[in-house]
Amino acid sequence: MNHLNEIIIGCSYIACICIFVYRFKYAARYGVLLLGLFLFLDVIFVGLAALTHHFLFPNLPEKSSLFLFNNILLIFQFGIFLLLYSKYKTIKSQFSIALFSIFLVIWFIEFSIKGGQEVVILNFTTIFLKVTIVALVWLYLFELYSKPLTFYGQIPFFWIALGFLIYAVITAKSSIPQISKEADTMSKNLLLTIDATVEALTYIFYAIGFWKTKDWVLQNQEKIWEQG
Repeated sequence: MNHLNEIIIGCSYIACICIFVYRFKYAARYGVLLLGLFLFLDVIFVGLAALTHHFLFPNLPEKSSLFLFNNILLIFQFGIFLLLYSKYKTIKSQFSIALFSIFLVIWFIEFSIKGGQEVVILNFTTIFLKVTIVALVWLYLFELYSKPLTFYGQIPFFWIALGFLIYAVITAKSSIPQISKEADTMSKNLLLTIDATVEALTYIFYAIGFWKTKDWVLQNQEKIWEQG
């Protein structure tokens, strides 16, 4: 089952990356270049974790090395989300800076507390990240809903925001230690399958968003020039 999950995630990820590369020019002009670069960064960090385990710290368990880089990746993930979000939802820069500062404080505190133990996922930090993403995406969707004569399917960031939303909502349970510890083997396998399916669906939503950038850019040339 784990191999099947990895295949599903891998295929959807590769498809998303291919569409991003294919629509690179339009994705850059629309303003979602950072998301595409983050997708590459995710794979790079996995590779760095493997290299760290094999060459620098062979005594460090491979899972611990992966967790370490995953914890660092959380900082990039939250920062990139805030930068993307601020492009399509009017928020004060002070608010974004305050949110990111709070996140960093939580990250450093949890990392320091767990630093003397075996490297593990920063659960509380991850929960804060996902709760913030859910709250901000809902604000974006409510604002979008209030605009008249808006066809959501034509908006690239609508699909990307949906990707952020479903991933943050569905996978949040996996960040709660009590659920992971108390679940039996069958339940854990089911949770892993659900998370894998949601992750694959997230990449599909990102891919749709990248694909939609061409039509949006071509139909909104004047708006792009004004923003530029």
